[in-house]
Amino acid sequence: MTVGESRVEESAAGLNGEESDAVSRLERLGVHFNSIEGDALLFEVCEWMQHRLTGQSPVRIPRARLAEIFVQFEDVKTHSSMCGIVAASIGYVELVVSPSDRFGADLPRLRRIARVENERSCDHETVRPAVLTEENHADLNVHLAGPGGVCIEMSPASPLGHLMTSEGSPRAERLRNGYPRLGCKTTAKILFGRAIPQAQLEERARELLAALFYELDVRNGVRLRTRRWPGRMTFRRATGSPNGKVVRYPEMRVNPEISSLFGFAGAAIDNPSLAFLSYYQILEYYLPLAVKRKALREIGKEVSDPLFDKSSTDSLMRVLSLGERSFHGTESSQLRTLVEECVRAKKIEDFVTGSEESEHFGKKGPIKGVGTVSVNNKQQALAVQVADRVYAIRNRIVHAKDDPKYDDAPPILPQSAEADSLWPDIYLVRFLAAEVILDVQGGL
Repeated sequence: MTVGESRVEESAAGLNGEESDAVSRLERLGVHFNSIEGDALLFEVCEWMQHRLTGQSPVRIPRARLAEIFVQFEDVKTHSSMCGIVAASIGYVELVVSPSDRFGADLPRLRRIARVENERSCDHETVRPAVLTEENHADLNVHLAGPGGVCIEMSPASPLGHLMTSEGSPRAERLRNGYPRLGCKTTAKILFGRAIPQAQLEERARELLAALFYELDVRNGVRLRTRRWPGRMTFRRATGSPNGKVVRYPEMRVNPEISSLFGFAGAAIDNPSLAFLSYYQILEYYLPLAVKRKALREIGKEVSDPLFDKSSTDSLMRVLSLGERSFHGTESSQLRTLVEECVRAKKIEDFVTGSEESEHFGKKGPIKGVGTVSVNNKQQALAVQVADRVYAIRNRIVHAKDDPKYDDAPPILPQSAEADSLWPDIYLVRFLAAEVILDVQGGL
């Protein structure tokens, strides 16, 4: 008997035969039984749903629903990247749906305006899984039938979908009249009604939901999105040792707009691409000033040279070319200048030589087509390597071009494995932004 089976046997006292069998099958899926509480069964939050914002509350499910939990789910698995489940034997995908609006108003809006006009009938009533409902809680229930017998439904999670994607339910002492006791989410359920390999099934479901969400946005003013597994997203603490004990009267002068961008970027944990671009905007803001400062210093040295001849055309042209360079340089060259001028070289070296950073910024790192950063590169200065990498990532986020020549460096989409892997680069551009802001204090 395994440790998991022993734990289940100890905590499952009081379950009947069908419930015990369901609990054992759930254990094999990574859903661990906790205890019985009245008419509800309590389960632990799945490992892949745990992240820094997850509380300790268990996942609740009505006891009456446990015996039927595996109906139509013989080969259920977690989705490979999104928060949800798949059953390839029946061509079923269920994904958690969240409002894009931070205030969460889109799902209630859809519930108010939902008026479904299906021209086709759905043949899948016998295989559609049951869904959870909350007492005194209005649930969204939209069922859309498409060609070939394919259907899409947005409704409360199925019992199994709830157990595998929940971050926990409200604790009993915090319940209020009308408060959703189970805390089940709205999920999009796509049913093809026939066996499809998992990779193909996930891709077809992704395409269908992308089209549905686009039309809901354009036609109905409702913005929805699916979510990635929170426990599989890598969040790292910013490099450095903030002094968390001392709060001081501000000694720096920071442009309010820059401060706002810096704060917003740090809060965009659900959108790594946006966090990166927000920090990059700070660098972009100071590009002209850094280039002008370098040009002024070079012009000052030129005209202070004892050999400078103000009556010489060649001498004057050298000064003119220095001035023109500050206005006509490319953004990539300006970014190089900014990093070289404003960021301390030793600080850059300290940042990129950590064990995690060396691996991430090296040849085997997860972000492709953006160059590497290495202190062992004797051909380019470290500041140039960093600037080029930051600019290449910026381009991959911003430039979504449908052109074969960009196949080697396709766009970094907001919900993708590469976006989830961006955090060391996000902290790199955050570090650069902080260095530039500090340099401003010195009179940039």
